[in-house]
Amino acid sequence: MKFWIPESAASHGMLLVACCLTVTLFAGCSAGSERPSGKVSGRITFEGEPVTSGVVNLMATARGAGASANLGEDGKYQITEPVETGQYKVVFTPAPPPPPRPEDGPPKPTKPPANIPEKYRSESTTDLSTVVEEGENALDFNLTK
Repeated sequence: MKFWIPESAASHGMLLVACCLTVTLFAGCSAGSERPSGKVSGRITFEGEPVTSGVVNLMATARGAGASANLGEDGKYQITEPVETGQYKVVFTPAPPPPPRPEDGPPKPTKPPANIPEKYRSESTTDLSTVVEEGENALDFNLTK
């Protein structure tokens, strides 16, 4: 099997530039470029009662940051990955419906849960925001109508 290798100096220069760019790219992804982060957990309630299913989402779209966690039966959540420090909008989404079973026939329309009001389901309509700081962050939210 023969490989064609260009002999011109220009081709060697292009190869050198490509190698340098690759090394620079990988160096930029090293652990030294990590941003400050914190651990986030808390409890979500609706008019004082725990929200027992759904997802809490922290969103900072302008800087491309975000995190989410499922709510537990007691309304508590814990984001397992470190969350970049900074300002976030807080959005809640209902849990997806269970997958349909063939023996149940076609899926029936589901009614959205009343304990996650519509205004909290979108980054553009939620009025909740928070700041994540380095270290532990206990972020509790009480949703209202």
